[in-house]
Amino acid sequence: MRSVLATAVCAGALLLAAPATATPILPFGGDITVTPQWVEPGGEVSITLDCDDHDHAFVESEAFGEVELDGEEDVDLLVDEEPGRYAVHGQCGPDGPPLNDTWLVVEDDYPYGGVETGAGGTAMRAVSPAVSAGVGVLAAAAIGGGALFLRRRRAGL
Repeated sequence: MRSVLATAVCAGALLLAAPATATPILPFGGDITVTPQWVEPGGEVSITLDCDDHDHAFVESEAFGEVELDGEEDVDLLVDEEPGRYAVHGQCGPDGPPLNDTWLVVEDDYPYGGVETGAGGTAMRAVSPAVSAGVGVLAAAAIGGGALFLRRRRAGL
């Protein structure tokens, strides 16, 4: 029974350590950076592409159409679209891998600053399923170990 308890504790420790050691696998190229990400209609945004070669790089969105960068790392654009959320796609050339998409939000009255809800005690991050599973395994091991301890204590062992 002790080996079951030790196995459960080790499995829980491994599940809790796994998210910290995992490395993300990105199937796409670099990133697209839109600054600012919230803009009013008629506002200007700066778009930067993470490419090795910007000669034939382009970026496109329903907010501003398709724009070639012509060798520049970034481009400044006016956004005249209606309020909404627009996907921004890009590529480092016609044969290059697509870049990781991002979003541009066009709003008439976009929010400034943080949300004013108090001290922020309820603003917690979501817990990953691996952490939840690890905590569950450790809780089950603790309950099982406690039951085993009480059972042996009553039997006088």
